Amino acid sequence: MANTPPNLSHSADADKPAPVPESLVPQFGKKLNLHSTSTSRKKKSKRPPDFGEKIVYSRDCVARWWPVGSGGDDHIRKSFRLERTSNTGSSTSLEILRSAAWNRPWKTFYTNIPSEFIEEIVQAIVPKIGFYFHKEKDHYYVKISDKNQPKTTITCKCTAAKDLGKLKMYKIRSSLVRHMVEDISCLDKNLDLRIMLCKKRKLMEIEDEDMDAIRRLVEEATLDASVKGGLRWPLGKEESSEDRFTVVGAWHTKHRKFKLQDLDISLYLRCADRFDFVTSKGGISNEVTLKIHEASGWLKDDILDAAYISKTLEDAVKLAWENFLDCSYPLGN
Repeated sequence: MANTPPNLSHSADADKPAPVPESLVPQFGKKLNLHSTSTSRKKKSKRPPDFGEKIVYSRDCVARWWPVGSGGDDHIRKSFRLERTSNTGSSTSLEILRSAAWNRPWKTFYTNIPSEFIEEIVQAIVPKIGFYFHKEKDHYYVKISDKNQPKTTITCKCTAAKDLGKLKMYKIRSSLVRHMVEDISCLDKNLDLRIMLCKKRKLMEIEDEDMDAIRRLVEEATLDASVKGGLRWPLGKEESSEDRFTVVGAWHTKHRKFKLQDLDISLYLRCADRFDFVTSKGGISNEVTLKIHEASGWLKDDILDAAYISKTLEDAVKLAWENFLDCSYPLGN
């Protein structure tokens, strides 16, 4: 029987016949394991419940959300629906709700924007602002979980050896640490804004033997544009022979980088194809990012120039607000 990987299962299910009622299934058939290969593997998996790629927050991370309009006296849009709720419950239940509302796992940020808007940025907005094209890159990322470091995810940055259909790993790093996440609902715009301050975390020293195991995992991958994430592994090869390292995600990204002459800000237009091996979910998204390159250095300096940092952030937010949040194309495609 041919095996269908989880990231191809959506195309295979459409041709399956309707399930046979249980009463019509012969008794001997009930004793057979007729589950798909992917289902069987999930049942046999020794992965812990929190297994998968980790989003790491610093201990003093600031994470907030608020809606913003163009003026203090503006009325809230009709599309922003408010519903009346009852507060007749006990103070304990209200505290639980309040805590849950501010809990980080409840916060998600949808980054996908229409491809037509990406082209509008390239053709009209980039030359208007004064950005110039710097470079274009095509990368693959293999996300690996380490049983000995359960609170982090190892990211292997790779290039493609397309003549061989394989990957070549050239950089390895740990999860980024988030120090600030500000999600802003822009009520008078078509898109929302996230301001985030991250820092690279030093990866624990890896022994040569373990590095070889990671490299073998990466080299087992085969380029396959027909699957989510762009990478495919042979059955059973997503885990190292010692069961310490396991592939938990695959990304294929293409990005164009633009720079400004007078500001230390770069514009990244990225198309990302991602797949999560733990949840068997994935998809393609078009993303726009403005990056302040010196921002990570602010976390290292003992003496911070608050006025300079405030002015730099103000310039970046103004640039985004005036140029990248007005999208006239349908969203959610």
